[in-house]
Amino acid sequence: MAKKNTAEQLKEVREGVNENQKALEKCHNDLKIANKKVDKSIVDKEKVSIALKSDLEEMMFTISHRVRSSVANILAISTLINEDDTIEADELKEMINIIFTSAESLNKATEELSKFIRNRKNKLQPK
Repeated sequence: MAKKNTAEQLKEVREGVNENQKALEKCHNDLKIANKKVDKSIVDKEKVSIALKSDLEEMMFTISHRVRSSVANILAISTLINEDDTIEADELKEMINIIFTSAESLNKATEELSKFIRNRKNKLQPK
């Protein structure tokens, strides 16, 4: 078998270079597509993060207001009961109802906060 001449060797090298170039172009295109997906994923995660932050701020404002209001009611009524020895039975019953209603409001606020946290945690977990 005779050695290949230079022209044949050059042709084989060119074919190899062309195949490598096509493979590189495919890799380049695949990388561009992957980068677009990564960029979209980053943008989507930023949007989710902004929405979650807004939801959290709104929930914290609402819960904070409800908790402070309920605690203030309980403290005020408890102070009145503790300091006033002349409270009539019907007044005392009304005050106890206010304390009970405030305690129920606190309970509901904590349940809503727990539900909110669970829902947000589930949204953030990978699927």
